[in-house]
Amino acid sequence: MDEVIADSLQAVIGKTVKLHYIQYRKNLPWRGENYNSNNQENGQYIIDRIEDVRDDPAQNIGF
Repeated sequence: MDEVIADSLQAVIGKTVKLHYIQYRKNLPWRGENYNSNNQENGQYIIDRIEDVRDDPAQNIGF
């Protein structure tokens, strides 16, 4: 939802990132759909800030 956060996340790809998010109980049209079709939870998780970024390659083991 926030372009500044999205750009910041693009800049830290490959690093260990600690995020803060808000969980909304329902999907709203302007926030889009929940992209995980296997997810049985209702609602969405929206990142509202980046709390910590570490350049620790030992922790980056993939997705």
